[in-house]
Amino acid sequence: MKMKKLICATFLTIMILPGLHAQEKMEYHNLGGTVFGQQYPLENLYASLIYNYSDIYIHLTRQPFDTLGYYFFMNVPNGNYLVKAEPEAPGDFVPTYYGQALHWKDAAVIPLFSDQFQCDISLIYAAGVPAGTGRISGCVHMADKGPVPGVEILLMSPLGEPFIYRLSDGAGNFLFSDLAWGTYLVYPESEGRNTIPYLVTLDAAHSQAELWISMYESEIVAAIPESTDPHSPLFSDIYPMPASGIAFMDYRLDDPLQGSLSIFDLRGRQAGVSQVFELSGTGRLQVDLQGLMPGHYYLRVQAGDALPFVRTLMVTQD
Repeated sequence: MKMKKLICATFLTIMILPGLHAQEKMEYHNLGGTVFGQQYPLENLYASLIYNYSDIYIHLTRQPFDTLGYYFFMNVPNGNYLVKAEPEAPGDFVPTYYGQALHWKDAAVIPLFSDQFQCDISLIYAAGVPAGTGRISGCVHMADKGPVPGVEILLMSPLGEPFIYRLSDGAGNFLFSDLAWGTYLVYPESEGRNTIPYLVTLDAAHSQAELWISMYESEIVAAIPESTDPHSPLFSDIYPMPASGIAFMDYRLDDPLQGSLSIFDLRGRQAGVSQVFELSGTGRLQVDLQGLMPGHYYLRVQAGDALPFVRTLMVTQD
């Protein structure tokens, strides 16, 4: 009965949100399925129920289950839902949505207008990383609300293969330790928010990276805090915004600087052609956007031997 009260009480809040049909007849159904780790049911797991209406996603509840890998939500109001399953603790698998999806945008929506008992989920395997002395840490923060606990942070290859994950703790902090040298994609996952991930390269000169993950109404952005980014005051934001075909960043440098810039989509996949630059003094850096489809991207700038920094970018039709 505790689960029933939690779900129904939360849904009462949903029903008064703008755009939802509070006048429609409300019916209640049951939703369940088995969570597999490879071919075997996962004994101890968490399952999350996420309500979906149009582009609105609301996380209703996250519950533990320990009976033969089966999750079960009772008396759920009719509507569209996502379900995400995760191991009891990080290990061989990463959190996975129904539909065998790593990200909420790829998840299969469950139209719950009758009982559904076979919404099974096969967890995606976590490849892990070789041991080393590298370290990536950070804090998840929401403007005007402070640190955010329980946010999923994926550590991935530059091509999007999941290695391991963490959940931000009660103070919003997360830590990936004992990492081998290499390039990693830090990807925060939050239903309903577009992710702007961050590429981190660990090597002998840069064995640690501290990130700041900012949550907004429709975005979650991973970046290096400006206080630790030596080039942040030297480069402006991208303009115009949105841009089409070409964009610019102003710069102001005390010493000549060599570097490169690359554009990535919201999944961390490289888009367009990398550019190499050699700059000095004050001027304007041109960013080639030819061939990019309309949408959100992020621009990664490697300036000298410092840690790379990121600028967000929106591309529109010519």
